Amino acid sequence: MFGNIRNRQAYDHDWDGFTEITLAKISSAGFKMFHRMNRQSKITLEYHNVNDFRRGGNKLKLVPHLTDITEQAAHQINSGSVVYEYLLKENKGRLSMFSSFRHTIRDNYYGAGKDPNAYGTSLDQISFTGVEYLRYFDKKFLPSSFLLGGDFAWNDLNDIQMAYNRKITQTTENLALFTQGQWKTGKFILLGGVRADYHNLLDEIIISPRINLLYSPLENFQIRSGYSTGFRAPQAFDEDLHIMAVGGEAQLIELDPDLKPETSQSFTLSFDWSPGFAKNKLNVVSEGFFTRLNDVFVLEAGGFDLNNNMVMIRTNGECARVAGVNLEIKYVFHTDLDLQIGFTSQESKYAEPVQWSEEVDAETTTIMLRTPDNYGFATLNWRSKKDLFLSFSGIYTGSMLIPRYAGFVDEDMLVETESFFDLNLRIAKLFKLPRHVNLEIAVGMKNILNHYQAEFDQGPDRDAGFIYGPMYPRHAFFSIKFGNL
Repeated sequence: MFGNIRNRQAYDHDWDGFTEITLAKISSAGFKMFHRMNRQSKITLEYHNVNDFRRGGNKLKLVPHLTDITEQAAHQINSGSVVYEYLLKENKGRLSMFSSFRHTIRDNYYGAGKDPNAYGTSLDQISFTGVEYLRYFDKKFLPSSFLLGGDFAWNDLNDIQMAYNRKITQTTENLALFTQGQWKTGKFILLGGVRADYHNLLDEIIISPRINLLYSPLENFQIRSGYSTGFRAPQAFDEDLHIMAVGGEAQLIELDPDLKPETSQSFTLSFDWSPGFAKNKLNVVSEGFFTRLNDVFVLEAGGFDLNNNMVMIRTNGECARVAGVNLEIKYVFHTDLDLQIGFTSQESKYAEPVQWSEEVDAETTTIMLRTPDNYGFATLNWRSKKDLFLSFSGIYTGSMLIPRYAGFVDEDMLVETESFFDLNLRIAKLFKLPRHVNLEIAVGMKNILNHYQAEFDQGPDRDAGFIYGPMYPRHAFFSIKFGNL
């Protein structure tokens, strides 16, 4: 059994009376239990309850419709799952059956100018059920395994925003069958599979194949390659239900009635090397990747509705590509000290320019917005023999293009952000108590260099979506954990 309570005050970085970080009150509780009927079968039951309240804007102590601007959402979420597993004799495979659900009620207010009608509500229900059968073969063709399964996903959404004359009622169903096989021989491992999806919003069955090959020419050197496909159906997404305030007015996201599914093709090639001279202390992984998106989902300006709300249309672009390289290095100095570094450089572009603004003179762009070309991380971990832990970590985010809509500024513009390096330190001491109970006391600091967004929109006419970079400015923390850690 578990529970969690979290209260976070709102944060106003530039002291203009409007929040940059929302107020949050979150509580959760639940349990996870299992029962073994015998050595071969087990059933697991899990349940979660979450109450999540968040509010941003100004005059947080007043009811929303008495403020200049408020973005508020209160979620009540109940979710759970049940899983049955049966192990075949002599470890020849397993049979798994599973079912899960999530029930979400959301009450919200997105409005400005003391609008009494900007309240809304959503009911979102999801269920997912499936079965998998995995079988291992030792003497069939080659040492191999075979997986066969299917699943059914159901989603029912009802979202009402009376002030914006918007009502989304949508039920989606997706039935899928899949199979996968793996063969091993000598220095090769081949894995291939295919998945067939029937979605009630699509006219045709979507076939998604995948194949992966691993080749080990040397004991400490491996080459991996892979090809896979996927799709995204033209349905309402969670982010489409969020309403941003821009220039004191609402900005809505609507779906193009002719929206087609987005499909993808991905290729990867990687090298994994653990040089013998380093005595298994050094590991280097280098990977190249390329993904082509067809009928890619894009947001384009759609003018204004009858209530003078800015409308963004989710529609299909021609195609897009994401290509790049990734390098990760891990070095273990000794059993108590290790360092891991990773860096990715990529290019994310649309084939045709996208109109991101309604203004006539606004420039179009082929660059995917809010997508940095370069990012990386570094982590240094140390543990003493006296159970003292030190973790020194950093996340690098390169510059990117983001939209800044008129309101606080005079006209819509694309802003190239600066790069950020979010550096964090955590020091912890573990005390071992009787009956296998432990006590951990930790202190630390996040965003030590205080790399934080330099400029924000201000006042009731601000663009609430003009937020980027690390989530929090520099701050210290202290924690105590007690239990079976």
